[in-house]
Amino acid sequence: MAVHRFDEALARDVTGLITGDDLDIQSVRQALGEDERFRSVLRAIENVACRAAECCAEAMTVASTPPERGGIILLRTTTSEEMNPVTETAIKWDTEEPEIHSDFVHLMGTSQQSKVAVKVDGWYRLYAHLSFASATVGVRPVFRFRVNGGASLPCEGRHGRIGAVNGRASATVTELVELTADDFVEVTTQQDEAAGSATLVAGKNVFTMERVLR
Repeated sequence: MAVHRFDEALARDVTGLITGDDLDIQSVRQALGEDERFRSVLRAIENVACRAAECCAEAMTVASTPPERGGIILLRTTTSEEMNPVTETAIKWDTEEPEIHSDFVHLMGTSQQSKVAVKVDGWYRLYAHLSFASATVGVRPVFRFRVNGGASLPCEGRHGRIGAVNGRASATVTELVELTADDFVEVTTQQDEAAGSATLVAGKNVFTMERVLR
């Protein structure tokens, strides 16, 4: 087997070219010349340089790609519904703000308008704010979220007993929940203690859903 002596001066020149801040393939090619002994080295260096360029391009593409925007829907109710029923009752939402993203289905003008269904699997932030008018007695309604008509989710919104005179009150509830495509969410209300009548303040109530993670 033939043993080639590697020229030390050449080695220093090539090493300087490779370890510099910029890898100049053309300079390396000129330094190595056309000697057969160094063609495999040159090919390896070229492969490394090409791969480095590809990685840089991939990193720039990822960095320049904006994160996917989650959807959001905002609903309101303009009616003064009864908010202190004996049994849990879903609130109907009759006004829909323009969607930022079409991840949701809400049926307007139907008996199903209490429901908001999702089109995409993911984690969703639920938020509801309700304003109550004065009640005929000191009632204390409680409201919650429920999914697919089942049991209510753990978080709930409530206010102290609403007064019969100048008793306007409001409460807020929020929840983070994982949903599957076609699941639907409702906001429900139910009397907690005293019986009696309590109504919403028209136009002061909102229900929003936002997809925060897919």
